[in-house]
This record gives sequence, C-alpha cells and structure tokens, in this order.
Amino acid sequence: QPYGVMLIVGGDGVIVGYAGDAGDVLGERLEDVFGRSAAEVRASVPDGGIHVMADRRFRGVPWDAIAYISDNHLVVELSEKDSNDPPLDAEFLSRLEAAGTIFERATSLADLARQAAQLFQQLTGYSRVMIYQFVDDDAGVVLGEAITNASPSFMNHYFPASDIPRQARALYVRNKVRVIADVHYTPSPVISASTALESIDMSDSMLRSVSPVHIQYLKNMGVAASASMSIVKDGVLWGLVTCHHHEPRNLSLTKR
Repeated sequence: QPYGVMLIVGGDGVIVGYAGDAGDVLGERLEDVFGRSAAEVRASVPDGGIHVMADRRFRGVPWDAIAYISDNHLVVELSEKDSNDPPLDAEFLSRLEAAGTIFERATSLADLARQAAQLFQQLTGYSRVMIYQFVDDDAGVVLGEAITNASPSFMNHYFPASDIPRQARALYVRNKVRVIADVHYTPSPVISASTALESIDMSDSMLRSVSPVHIQYLKNMGVAASASMSIVKDGVLWGLVTCHHHEPRNLSLTKR
C-alpha cells in the first residue's frame, strides 16, 4: 500500500529493492538514507519477529519504522508520523491501566465486548468498531459495537466462514494489526535490482497489499478505510476488533 515506504536490503547493507515513494534508492547503503546501518538494525530484530524504531529520518523527514528479516534480506518499512499522537508518558500508561480495570470489571462477555468496542474507538478514531467472534462453524458474529455517525449497525449479525478464509486467519495470528488506509489505493509494486526478491515473504509487513476481492467487499459496504486487530487466545484466533471509517484514515505506528 502506498502510504508508506518499503526498503529491502541485502547482506552487504545495500538496498536491492523498494516500494512506495522512496526515490531511486537502489544501490545505496541503508545508513546513507536511513541513518542506521543494516548490521545495526539486523542485530536488533528478534527471531521470527519485528523491531520497532520510532522517530527515524528518511530523506530529511521524520518517520516511524519497523524492520524484519525475510529470506535473508532485511526489510525496513517506514510510515508517516502523526503529529496528533498522544505522548507515551505516565498519563497514557495510566489510561491503559484504567482500560484494563474496566475490562476486569465486565460482568459478561457481552458487556466486555461493548466496553472493548468503545475503548478501541476512542483509541483509533474510526467511525465504526466491532468486536467479532468466530463460532463453531467458522462463521463470525458481532458481539459488541461502537458507532459515532450514521453508519448502519451490524450488532448480532452473522457472517459466513468464507468472509475470512482459513489462510487469512493463520496470517492474522502472526500479523496482529492490519490497516487499509484508503480502499481506493493503487498498489505500489516492489522495484528490484535482482530476481532474488521473488521469494520475499511479506507476512510480517504492515504495508502489504490486500486481495482485490476484499477491497471490493469494503467498497460495497461503503467503507473507505479499515483496520483489524486480532484477538488471540491460547495461540488460536478467537476473533477480531474490526474498524471501519467513511473516509480514508491511516493508523500510526504509535496507535497500532
């Protein structure tokens, strides 16, 4: 998705592929455009996970970034900072603690789902937030909902198992937050200097494009932007926090 920039770095620290509005960076060393060497970033990436880097500069502009390893390549993804993000200070941590207390006091699953929908809406600013649980036949049901405009309600609606295919559910356990900033986006291809990038795995990517079928599904619902956060219980995908908005909306790395 074109709201960010992807840089793919080879073992020698040279950029061998990119996507998004990065300019012609092929052949440049990562430290020359990002301010940190590939070896330094790679050493910080945990096994099978991502490394988060806040407030980095790329082409003289501040960005947030993540890094992960794919097929022995280092992948760095940059997303624009949001000047309206709250500072991650004691007040913010206190708000999170208060939210946890509210969840603990919920008297039923329905009450918990309602409270969670309201809280996630406050955190993210999306116009509709739903708590969506998978049931025995792999269908999904909306247990909780928060709406701030005239969006139609999906409370207690059931959706077929085909709404979210099994392969997508497996990915959702690994990559727990996914954002479509604008359903009308044009996918940005990976520009590469080598055919070796054919094997790049984007499972951990925050910028990866999504199925055109899903994009059309959202357009048919009148949704302009969406986000989903996985609810994982005992290593199994229990459900989703699903967010919709009536106009394009990104979700900064801080909010994610």
